[in-house]
Amino acid sequence: MMNPSGGAKASSMPGMIMPGDPKPKEPKSMPGMDIPANPKPTSNNSPTGKTSSQNLLNNVFGVSGNCEQCKERIETAAKSVSGVSSAEWITETKMLHVQFDGAKTNPDVIQKAIAQVGHDTEKYKATDIAYKELPECCLYRK
Repeated sequence: MMNPSGGAKASSMPGMIMPGDPKPKEPKSMPGMDIPANPKPTSNNSPTGKTSSQNLLNNVFGVSGNCEQCKERIETAAKSVSGVSSAEWITETKMLHVQFDGAKTNPDVIQKAIAQVGHDTEKYKATDIAYKELPECCLYRK
């Protein structure tokens, strides 16, 4: 920058480095604002007990059923499995969408839990006893 008086170079504005300026000193951090060079991931200590997204997996599989009562029963059975964070059964497609912690469970365990409450899955068939305990409107085997 030129000095308005036409003479020597004016100093640069704070935070700007101009050619010919002396080398700036290393910036100092503000107290309480220090960030480590290699920050470690923090554990998830949320009160809901949800897991970190690193272990979350998604899976979709077929589950037999008919109605809103089936939907509630299937989703409740899936969510009862430790590690399952969400479950949504789509009545029209007969598909269950689950999100779960892969370190705590897997699709087989989830499908077995659903079969135990009377609904056939792609891999596991509900026992006749469990199936016959379903309400009339939920009987899907023809």
